[in-house]
Amino acid sequence: MLRNDRAGFGWVTIVLHWTIAVIILALLALGFIMRRVPIDPALQFSLYQWHKSLGFTALGLAAIRALWHVIELRPNRQQASAHLNSVPAASPISCSSGLLSRSRSPAGPSRRPRR
Repeated sequence: MLRNDRAGFGWVTIVLHWTIAVIILALLALGFIMRRVPIDPALQFSLYQWHKSLGFTALGLAAIRALWHVIELRPNRQQASAHLNSVPAASPISCSSGLLSRSRSPAGPSRRPRR
């Protein structure tokens, strides 16, 4: 399934999402190394060039991803998250989602009366 359908995201959306995420993590690592670790100026210049190239690549992929989001079908939330109901109760996903669902009320965040 390359394209999105009502049941879930397609491979194009998933690959774009995770490719952008990995590139952003690489940009963070390169930025940290360039600025925090004492390195040879020639290597630092090379890292700056890689950082710039990866940044423009991430920007281009994000633009493609935004365009893809506009033209593609959006999955139905109930069908897309139906597999989470089959996760065992002791898993970290169900524990964190249980904590999040208890902290929110259906009416939104509770407000204290002003004095």
